[in-house]
Amino acid sequence: MHSYLLKTTLHYTVIEKMDVLIHLVSSLNWTYVGPCVIVTALLYYWYHRPRKFPPGPRGFPIIGVVPLVPKYLERSLTKWSKEYGPVMSVRLGGRDVVTLNDYESIHEVKLGHFITNLLKPV
Repeated sequence: MHSYLLKTTLHYTVIEKMDVLIHLVSSLNWTYVGPCVIVTALLYYWYHRPRKFPPGPRGFPIIGVVPLVPKYLERSLTKWSKEYGPVMSVRLGGRDVVTLNDYESIHEVKLGHFITNLLKPV
């Protein structure tokens, strides 16, 4: 009989907790919750990169590094390659772009592409 009372007591405490949660959610001011959800989604999108992506400058949400590029994109990429390495990623607008900034990395990618196409069945 003691275990039945314990289960009943636990059951009521779960129901009471659900009532408190429902009351809390219903009393929220949704004019503040909506913008917070949007800002959180933008920050997640900004920090999230595909898996095993090379490092690079983050930029700003939605617009990327476009405001950070003064006039010539290639000069900015050369400067950033000294900081992040010859293979780096840059967010241009809403797209992540991988850039290759030296001969060795370009040759390695072209050789890999050639081998992949060579082994592809016809």
